Amino acid sequence: MWIRTQNNRRLVKVRELQIKSCNKLGSQVYRIVGTYSRLSFLTKIELGRYHTLEEAQIILSDIQYHINTKNQKVYQMK
Repeated sequence: MWIRTQNNRRLVKVRELQIKSCNKLGSQVYRIVGTYSRLSFLTKIELGRYHTLEEAQIILSDIQYHINTKNQKVYQMK
């Protein structure tokens, strides 16, 4: 599936998505990270960053819904 990053700088064909937690400057953030093929290697890219785990899970659920129901081939990260 093609996903455009939250900052609108990349359009990536991802193979896998996951939520990762990260501590930035003393505050916890949650990132949705995608895995994609680059040359013959798998590479990870941050697709979006969220303040809470619940917010990241809602976005991941929205992507799943998009995959299951939409005819569009690109998901725009929120």
